[in-house]
Amino acid sequence: MRDDSASGLGIWGSFRQCASPAVRSDLQQSDYKLPGASKWRRLCQQPKYVSCVALALGLILILSTVLVNEQMHMSSFLDRVAASFKTEGLSVNGTDGCDSSSNLSSNSSSDLPSKPCRQAAEDIPRGMVVATTDLEMRSLYEEDEKKLQKAKKKNLLAMAVGIKQKQVVDDIVQKFPLNSFTIMLFHYDGIVDQWQDLAWSNQSLHIVALHQTKWWYAKRFMHPDIVDQYNYIFLWDEDLGVEHFHADRYLKIMEAEGLEISQPALDPASVDIHHRITRRHPRLIAHKAIYTKTCTPKNKAVPCTGYVEVMAPVFSKAAWKCVWHMIQVVSIFCLRSRSS
Repeated sequence: MRDDSASGLGIWGSFRQCASPAVRSDLQQSDYKLPGASKWRRLCQQPKYVSCVALALGLILILSTVLVNEQMHMSSFLDRVAASFKTEGLSVNGTDGCDSSSNLSSNSSSDLPSKPCRQAAEDIPRGMVVATTDLEMRSLYEEDEKKLQKAKKKNLLAMAVGIKQKQVVDDIVQKFPLNSFTIMLFHYDGIVDQWQDLAWSNQSLHIVALHQTKWWYAKRFMHPDIVDQYNYIFLWDEDLGVEHFHADRYLKIMEAEGLEISQPALDPASVDIHHRITRRHPRLIAHKAIYTKTCTPKNKAVPCTGYVEVMAPVFSKAAWKCVWHMIQVVSIFCLRSRSS
């Protein structure tokens, strides 16, 4: 039996010997394309395949880098979202995100979160945070900031008013120098335009909400961060007689006596005196207690001592930060304040 492969090689060799030099050269080059040659070797010797492979590797590297960056940004975004929930006092799963155990009694459960409450602007760069504001009116045009700071009012008078008490309110406001007091009126009857004829009206702040008490307004419009610029805050009723009142002198007495919460004493001739401690003492500039048969020196209970009625309270800045948080969100129709 004849070996076909051997005869085939012999014919191939004979053909190469008979071929011309040019044809022989082409045949030598074609030897690399024989079925037995390495496929990787053939691909590497062709530039177009090398370029495609390099391009593919480059695209893979670019895509992998982009995916890694996207995952990092997504993780950072999710962290910021979680932080926003925690800023409001909630964690992502809806549970309390800060330690409120200080507001609870000693008998409360001890497994509450110990993590302290976060500040609202904790995740904002420090240079961008403005924690407080003011009630000063600003021009629509550029103003000198230094002059504005010097012109800021130092005290606040806030009242809930109705148009029926317009004349009484005007008499009260006249007792407060407008260069050092901001006037804020809460209009519980919705009438504002009829106040415009008063000289001080256009320099005052007018807030309208029907049928609300002054404590309702105070809780919503007098947050400590909003009234932070004021040293003293007068939160008065609208029906007070002020014939013998002097605002500047009163503030000097508060500072001299170190009073945080106080009220002007009532004229002894007044008929609507419900508690004797609110009556003006005949010999003292300021008094913090009274002594009667029932109010002995050993009796420290209200209203023998540390008592201020809510009709004309005056708060220092530090006291208001405490009082504001104790005002209930619901409407308050009857309240008695106690100062320590």
